Amino acid sequence: MVSGGLGFAGTHLCRHIEAEGHEAISLDLAGEAALACDIRDPDVVEKAIGSVRPDGIFHLAGIAFVPTAGADPGLARAVNVDGTRHILDAADKVGARTLTVSSGNVYGFSRTDEELPVTEDLAPAPADEYSRTKFEAERESLARNGRQDLVIARPFNHTGPGQSPDFVCSDFADQVARREAAGDSSPLRVGDLRAERDFSDVRDVVRAYWMLWNDGTAGQAYNICSGRTVAISEVLEKLLAMARIELSAEVEKARLRPGEVSRLYGSYAKLAEATGWQPECSLDRTLAELLDDRRSRAAS
Repeated sequence: MVSGGLGFAGTHLCRHIEAEGHEAISLDLAGEAALACDIRDPDVVEKAIGSVRPDGIFHLAGIAFVPTAGADPGLARAVNVDGTRHILDAADKVGARTLTVSSGNVYGFSRTDEELPVTEDLAPAPADEYSRTKFEAERESLARNGRQDLVIARPFNHTGPGQSPDFVCSDFADQVARREAAGDSSPLRVGDLRAERDFSDVRDVVRAYWMLWNDGTAGQAYNICSGRTVAISEVLEKLLAMARIELSAEVEKARLRPGEVSRLYGSYAKLAEATGWQPECSLDRTLAELLDDRRSRAAS
């Protein structure tokens, strides 16, 4: 069972599970999910999971967009913290091994060069509402260690086909695709391009989820990342180079976020040691397929 199974990563994970020869059951707020369920309601969650008694649970559902969590902390806490508790309570009742998806953002905004790449030994220092709720969800999982079979994943930034344009790579790709479709050469609107992030392909990330569910050690957290940084400006340059018309970009003040992490990247050594996982998709491939996905949406 995949909570958030109709979301960006959840959709890719369900496909991967099916490709591995297993049945993937989506639990999602959307009505077309196999299990339509609001994870804020513990009784509904218990009933939904109890009705299928899955062998395993991948808990991806949550408020994933940082500004949304900041704008409505109560909602972020109800979904990311309380919702996780409800999923874990239901998992306990059916005895399902569970992978809880947290975030590499729990490590915080200010890290020295000596602390990079970030390893799991570095103490989390969440610096915004989103990160705080994800870390609290982690602690809820860790508090159950020894009586529940739980593993924690900490994915860093990931992108790929199907991602909402709320997120930077998909936002740039969507702007390029829409301008191509309209024959519009006006500049793309962008935010701070100086930040450096650790980007992975979503398909690499969900493959890591599957491998961790199979081989990760209970009670442990694992980074999922590329192990290197890419400047946001480089992402933009790559997508502009792939554009079918000549385009440029301009910084828009409304898109600038205070307190942005300037540089953050992780180590996946622990994940590799536990599972043999390595990243497979290049950033160029990921961005090209993301842009093609946004082109198909812009044309529809």
